[in-house]
Amino acid sequence: MIRSRILWTTVLATVSVIVSYAAARGDLTGMINILFMTGLVLLMLAGGYYVWSGGFFNLVTKGFKMLKPDRFRKDYGFEEPLDGSGGEAEAEKRARIHRWAATVGFWVGLIDTALSFLLIPLI
Repeated sequence: MIRSRILWTTVLATVSVIVSYAAARGDLTGMINILFMTGLVLLMLAGGYYVWSGGFFNLVTKGFKMLKPDRFRKDYGFEEPLDGSGGEAEAEKRARIHRWAATVGFWVGLIDTALSFLLIPLI
């Protein structure tokens, strides 16, 4: 298994350029448009992941729940035991994969967007 983010970023950016060229049927303007939109979508997805995983929406909903006067305040405890019998290891593995994918998606999106701007003078 290849674990290098740089290698995966390079491979996926190359595949993205080749697929956008094929989808545009050799038209440079179409390729630039496809590269820009692909890069923009990847950047938005990566940014959304980092906002979501940062806990912003959890804090907002917790704040609105605290505004309700009829709600009793409870202490928030652990949902799973910390002795390893729960799903902590599996959850950590999933979170690591999601972070990895978001980082690679961010860099591929940045490369695609930058390349679309760099190709504009060739039109």
